[in-house]
Amino acid sequence: MGRPRSFDEDEVLDRALTVFWDRGYESTSVADLERAMGIKAGSIYKAFGDKRSLFLRALTRYLEEGYEGITMHLVGASGPGEVLQRLLYGIIDSTQGCSRAGCFAVNCAVELAPHDDAVRTALGHHDGRMQRLLRGLIERGQAAGEFTPGSPDSLALQLRLLINGIQVEGKKQRLDVDTARLAVDDFLGRLRIPN
Repeated sequence: MGRPRSFDEDEVLDRALTVFWDRGYESTSVADLERAMGIKAGSIYKAFGDKRSLFLRALTRYLEEGYEGITMHLVGASGPGEVLQRLLYGIIDSTQGCSRAGCFAVNCAVELAPHDDAVRTALGHHDGRMQRLLRGLIERGQAAGEFTPGSPDSLALQLRLLINGIQVEGKKQRLDVDTARLAVDDFLGRLRIPN
């Protein structure tokens, strides 16, 4: 019988996520993970498996928590248009931190998804959930007469592309919040039926 774990698994997983997010998968060494997580390699391997397994757990955690955060924009909104505005403004605001880490999911899509089936699958699952959520908001807005007619799938994809663009641009340079919000308002203005 082994010794009981002397660490909180979620806490050390969050620390590993931070390292992967800052450095990328390829540039992160096991020594980097040991330092950040505050545990030895043997404990990492025993709790999470190899570096790749740890990375996939961290990515899954990030995607789950991110999706939960996104769904919080649904609470208390007066309608689909307000939900989308809150969501997009929130993404703009998230780019304003002192770090240029960008969106971890977007970083993984660029660094790993082209040649890693497991990463591509995890990101594809997340993209599918986002597509369904956004399509549902579009359909609700169209049914309520708030949004113009059009393909809900196409409009949801446009929104996902806008979200990814905001995240990439925010990693590249500090976004001017007012200008970015004007761009969001312009997009939403074209989506809404004029009063």
